[in-house]
Amino acid sequence: MRYHLKQTTAYTMLMLVLLVLSGCTQVKLVADYDKYVLADTFDLAKRVDLFWANYIEATGEDRKYDTVKQEIIGIEVDINSLLFKNEGRDENKQTIAQVENVKDVWVRTAGLIKSQGSISNTSAKVYRLQMSDAIKYIVTGEEAKNISSNTTNEGDAQ
Repeated sequence: MRYHLKQTTAYTMLMLVLLVLSGCTQVKLVADYDKYVLADTFDLAKRVDLFWANYIEATGEDRKYDTVKQEIIGIEVDINSLLFKNEGRDENKQTIAQVENVKDVWVRTAGLIKSQGSISNTSAKVYRLQMSDAIKYIVTGEEAKNISSNTTNEGDAQ
C-alpha cells in the first residue's frame, strides 16, 4: 500500500512539473519568414506593374476611372490580403508598415484617377515607380528574414 502511495505521489508530481513547464512554452505556428508571402508579394508587384503598363499605353476612354475601376479595386484587395497575411505573423511590424505604405500610395493614386477621371502618362510613370520602390522594400525585408532564419538554423517553417 505504501509503495502505491509513493508511486501515485511521484506520478502526480511529474504531472504537475509537466503542466508547469507546458505553461512556460511558446508555440509558434507561423514563421517570421514565409516564402508564400514573398511569392504573393511578387504576384502583387507583377499585377501592379501590368496595370501601369496598360494604363500608360491606353488612350481615351480606356484611361477613365470607370474603365479601370475593377482592376484598381482588385489590386487593393490583393494589398489588403497581403496585409492580413503579414498581421498573422509574429514580430512582423516592419513588413506590416511597408505593406501599409504600399496601400497608402495605391489608394492615393486611385483617388486621383477617380477624382480627375484619369491622370497623365507622366503621373502614371511616377506612381508606377513609387509602387515599384514600395514593393521592393517588402521583398528585401522578406529576403533578409530568410537569411536571418538560415543563419540561426530555424529554416522555413510553414
